[in-house]
Formats: sequence, C-alpha cells, structure tokens
Amino acid sequence: MKIQEIVDYVFEIAPNPPFGTENIFEFGDGSRDVTGIAVAWWITSEMFEDMATKGYELGLSHERVIYDMPQPEDYVWGKVIKTDELGANRRIAQLVNQHGITVHRFHSNIDLVEWGMPHALFDQLGWGDYPMDWSRGVPVVEIPPISLEQLIATIKSTLRLPFVRYDGDLKRIIRRVAVPWGGLGQWWTGVGCAAPLGFDALIGGDIIDGVVRLAREEGWAVIDAMHHATELEAMKRLAEKVQQRFPQLKVEYYENSMPWAVL
Repeated sequence: MKIQEIVDYVFEIAPNPPFGTENIFEFGDGSRDVTGIAVAWWITSEMFEDMATKGYELGLSHERVIYDMPQPEDYVWGKVIKTDELGANRRIAQLVNQHGITVHRFHSNIDLVEWGMPHALFDQLGWGDYPMDWSRGVPVVEIPPISLEQLIATIKSTLRLPFVRYDGDLKRIIRRVAVPWGGLGQWWTGVGCAAPLGFDALIGGDIIDGVVRLAREEGWAVIDAMHHATELEAMKRLAEKVQQRFPQLKVEYYENSMPWAVL
C-alpha cells in the first residue's frame, strides 16, 4: 500500500479548505510503501526515534514538525537564525531522512471538520448536545449553570491537566462559554469573533496577557485549557478512523504531554 492512499483518505474524511496550504507533505511524498503509521498532535524528535525503532514509515501530525523561521531580512527584532541551521530542525531532518519516514501535516482541515476540533473537545467535555452558536466561526456554548471554580475543576480533570491558569471570580456562575480552541488565544482576534454573541467565560489555549486584559475590560472570565489539551482528542479520533479504514496497517496514536511545570 502506498502512503498516498492514506493521505487521500484523510482528505476524503476531512476536506482541505481553500486556504489550507499548510496541509502538505513536510518530508517525503506519497510514493513510498507503508505498513505502520504514527499519529500525533505534534510529532517530536522523541516520537520520531520511537517510530524508527518500530519501522513506521508515515507520521501524521497536526502541527508542523519543523520550527520554521522568517527570512532574516523580514525580521526586524534581531538577527534570526535560518530554519535549516536550527539544531532541532537539523536533528529532525536527519532522523526522518535516515529512517525513511514520510511526514504529512493535517492542520486546518482537522480544525474545521465536524468530528475534529473543537467538536471532539465538546464531546470529551460532555457538551456535544448543548446549544451552540457557530455563526461567527468561534463557537459559543450554552451550558448548565456552574461556578467558575467548578468549571475549572471539570476542565482540569477531563483534560488531565496538572494545573489551569484562569482569571475571574471563582464564585461567578457561568452559563455561556466562548471556545477559541487550540492556538486561537495567541491573539485577541479569536475571542473577538465570538464577542458579539455574548458570553460569560472563554476557554482556549495559548492565551496571552492581552487576551486576559481584554477579558477584564469586557467582563469575561478566562480559562487557559492549553493548546495541546483542547486539540488532542481530534487527533486521537483521526488515528482511530485511519485504523478502522486500513485494518491491515499498524496505527499508533502518540499523546503529547503537558509542556509546562510549575514550582
């Protein structure tokens, strides 16, 4: 079986949006034979090493596996290193090339498909049947009244987070939640999509200082549920779908762990 058959299947169940130029082969192409597949939210060098020992020929990653840098002339804040000179990138390239591993990224198509992100997150939280407003792209969910403290505890437990960053009155009752999932908290545009719909709290990942300060101005509580944790479930689903469609192949899901520790 050729790798291209796997890639074609993923695009069949999660069509590529018109702007999905990032959903491409990052290493290799579809012409190689495949017997084993690794699926992860973000394939790391440690995962590549394990894939090599198991003979997996294909990796499906939601996030990019190369830490790409801007062109030096385009970056005004310092003298940025070139992408192919960064140690991590050189190590990853050496690993995949040495062991003949092909890598395909599936990003925006998994974000947008009805079983992907954040639908998988909602099902994970038990919110799948609650009323939702998707009219502005970033959904707002109506949930049964719950205190902010209880909501944080639910997020922490369900997503298996060792800690949760938050802002707001823990006794406040939350009824409407905006969910700028994944990395949409890296700027305030994500939550700005949902702002006209009205909500009590936002749950997202990679939430920056400015988003919290905007939330205080607007009267929203904030829960940072982490980029990876709000998206892992969809990649787990992808692994299950690929395994079901190709039972003759070995498909392994690798789960990314929490990147932070606290003192």
